Amino acid sequence: MCLFRCRGVTVAPFSTVMRLSAMCPRTLGGSPGGLNIAEKIARLNRLTPARDVYDLVWLAKTSPHSQFDRALVRRLAILKCWVDVNGLHAPSVSWLGPPGADVLKTGEWLRLRAAREFDDESIGVLATPAPDLDRLASDLQSRYSFLGEVDDLDRRLLDCGPGDRSDVIAAIQALPGGRFAEVTLW
Repeated sequence: MCLFRCRGVTVAPFSTVMRLSAMCPRTLGGSPGGLNIAEKIARLNRLTPARDVYDLVWLAKTSPHSQFDRALVRRLAILKCWVDVNGLHAPSVSWLGPPGADVLKTGEWLRLRAAREFDDESIGVLATPAPDLDRLASDLQSRYSFLGEVDDLDRRLLDCGPGDRSDVIAAIQALPGGRFAEVTLW
């Protein structure tokens, strides 16, 4: 696990704990590739690296990875983005967000992105020849439009600000697997 020290506190990226605790393969329909989906969605919420788009499209198209629980991934992405913006703490660990963090922009996943919006710096390393960015954009839109299909709890979580921390913590503690149910978070 990647931990580092910040002002005397051990700090771990929230994604590390989510992968180890809430996103176990059985929770995501047996998909080992599903371990990074919510993290990649959160990253694409603030940046548009073509390599992450490629990874997400590949996961959504490739069995058995494509069998992930879409409602759970959407919820995890919403929570991950909230933690990126507002931070989260446990007794011996703190999660601090990256620069440019923002709440999950569900509308961005419903619109077709233009190839020029992607940072294609390292996309050629993934495949030869490099994938067509317009095709990737189309696949991303069609395969991840479920992120815009929010339920009532998702909608409430998307509206949560720093003052709604207890609601977000309750949602984290209610995640499948119960790994956070007894953890003190603030």
